[in-house]
Amino acid sequence: MPVLDELGWLQFERLCELVLEADAGVDPAVWEGSADAQRRAVWQTPLTLKGRTLEPPVLLRCEWVREGELARTFALGQNGKLTLWQPVEPRSVVTLVNLPAQQIGRLSVEHVVYGEAELLEAIRRLGDLRLRLPSVLSVDAPAPTELLDRSTLDAEAVRALAKVFVPTPAYHRALAVLREHNFLVLTGPPEMGKTAIARMLGLALLSDGWEVHECTRPEQVWERLHIPGVIREAWQPVIEAATVSQDIQPRDPAGFSAWLAQEIGVEWRPVRRRKPRQ
Repeated sequence: MPVLDELGWLQFERLCELVLEADAGVDPAVWEGSADAQRRAVWQTPLTLKGRTLEPPVLLRCEWVREGELARTFALGQNGKLTLWQPVEPRSVVTLVNLPAQQIGRLSVEHVVYGEAELLEAIRRLGDLRLRLPSVLSVDAPAPTELLDRSTLDAEAVRALAKVFVPTPAYHRALAVLREHNFLVLTGPPEMGKTAIARMLGLALLSDGWEVHECTRPEQVWERLHIPGVIREAWQPVIEAATVSQDIQPRDPAGFSAWLAQEIGVEWRPVRRRKPRQ
C-alpha cells in the first residue's frame, strides 16, 4: 500500500492544500470539488512554483486514486479530460496525487506533479506543515538520531498516536499560544487531551530540531536537562511549594503559571476566567 494512503482522503486533501499554500501562496479556500475523490481549482494569475512560472489559467488538481483505479490514473495524463470540470482550456496544470509521479502521463501543457515522493519531501521540508497537520508525522519526518538519543519522548509511541489524532480547537489554540510566546501551559480536567496535545506538539518540534523530554515528576526536569546542582537547590523550594505530595498538581495553577511566565520573561494571559458560583 502506498505510504500516503495511511492518511486517508481528508488528511491527504488537507496536506495538498497546505503544500500549495506554502510553496505557491495558494489560498486553501479556493479549492472546490467532490469529497472522497478529488478537489480542483482554477488559478487566474501567474503561479510561481518550483522555480517555474505557470501561465494562467492554471488548473489545480488534488487527486485521491484508490488501488486498482487504472482508468482514472490514465485519465490524469489525457489532455481531453482537462475541460471536464471547467470549460476553459488550461495553459498550465498542477497535480497532487497519492501515486508516484511517473505513473501520471505527460500533458501537452505545462505540468507540475506532486506525487508520493514530492509530497513526502514537502512533509520533511515544511516544519509549519507538520505543526498544523500532525497526522503527517505518522508517515514521515523522522527526527535526527542525535536528537532522539538526547530526548526522552517515546517518538514511536507518539507516531502511533498521530495516526488517530485529530487536531481540535484546543490543539490549534495551544499552537497559536506557543507560536506567540514560545511558552505554553496546558491546564484542565483529566482526560481532556492535554497529554495528547503536548505529545503531538513535542513530536512535531522534535522533527524540527528541538530536544523533547516528557516529565511526570519535577525532579525529572533537573535530571533530563542536566541542570547544575546549584540551580536545582535554588529552584527546589519553589517547585515543592507549587506541588502537593505525590499528585504533583499545582495548588494554584494560574498563579504558578503567571509566576513562571514572569520568571522566564513572557506575558501571561489566562484564556478565560470562570464566574464564581452564586
